[in-house]
Amino acid sequence: MNRAITVTTEHGDTPMLYTLGQASKATGKAKGTIKNAIDKGRISARKNEIGEYEIDPSELHRVYSPVTEQSQLNTVIPLTAPPLNTPEINPLEDKVKLLEQTLEDVRKDRDEWRKQAQTLALLPPLKEDRGRVLGFLWKK
Repeated sequence: MNRAITVTTEHGDTPMLYTLGQASKATGKAKGTIKNAIDKGRISARKNEIGEYEIDPSELHRVYSPVTEQSQLNTVIPLTAPPLNTPEINPLEDKVKLLEQTLEDVRKDRDEWRKQAQTLALLPPLKEDRGRVLGFLWKK
């Protein structure tokens, strides 16, 4: 029967061990990432009586650096919608509207040209075009 050996510090207390969730929070990594590292042997850990992992902090931070306040400050925070009617926004909104209108006009033109091309493709060649093949005139 395997028994876990409890190591005490110089002050006589037992060291704090991380659970998988605590290790995840301490490193900013996903639980799955840490579990994979344990499974691959990069981090040593053991399971306690109730089946939770116990990970020594020094063992964890040997592989993954701890999350610091500075690294938490560097996280990207999604912005809300920009303020409306500011001097910088109004000219840009006008340009966007103009570009949207231009795009709509180009699409209409494209659709008209497509209809014309399809209609002309279905028509039989004209009498004067019988001698013309691929843009060349054949002499009779």
